[in-house]
Amino acid sequence: MIELLFIHGILGKPEYFNFLQPYVPEGFHTTAILLDGHGKGPREFAGSSMEQWRRQVAETIENLLSNGNKVIIVAHSMGCLFAIDAAMRGKADALFLLNPPLSLRISRKLFSTPLKVKMGKINDNWVQAAKDAYSISDDGNLVNYLCWIPRYFELFREIYRIRTIVSGLAVPTRVYLSTHDEMVSPRSHRKFPLRPEINVTMLSSSGHYYYADNDCSIIVSDFYKFLKQVSN
Repeated sequence: MIELLFIHGILGKPEYFNFLQPYVPEGFHTTAILLDGHGKGPREFAGSSMEQWRRQVAETIENLLSNGNKVIIVAHSMGCLFAIDAAMRGKADALFLLNPPLSLRISRKLFSTPLKVKMGKINDNWVQAAKDAYSISDDGNLVNYLCWIPRYFELFREIYRIRTIVSGLAVPTRVYLSTHDEMVSPRSHRKFPLRPEINVTMLSSSGHYYYADNDCSIIVSDFYKFLKQVSN
């Protein structure tokens, strides 16, 4: 049995990967993790931590490995950090990474998109995609949102830690970076080692959450081919 583990990003949810599910080949068993503090309110998210998320992912992977199964991780954004960490510890056999945040970018959309989502101004595909990706309900209490600050400092520290070890990544890996990503710099590709088993694709028309039709076609086609390849 080949185990396929989906790990979402910060504020995200497993449903983010729904567009890939129809392209999972036969013979794969899928698991989609919901990280602690997600899928609830701002207070619950503030009460979680990077350590909890890291431990939850590690325990899930150990359970999947318990029967000697091969584990392939599909991840988005922050989830890519956990995926790379698992591969570096010999706990993952292959990675499929969407917008791994190894270098960050500050853009206007980084701030305007979540603000539009909170205000209900869903006026384009990018904002709609972000709204669909978020799992944290809005309770209207600003204090609870301010309590998120430690979670983001933990995220920045984890990004730095993974950047220091990713040069040793050697498992089959597919990386997809969006040219117009509002928070992850396309320069993230420079952090990955130049090895034949690691392939980086730049998506010309997409953002952090939104994938244009042409880019989405590339992802799903590569996804199916990659899984077939690593399953042999």
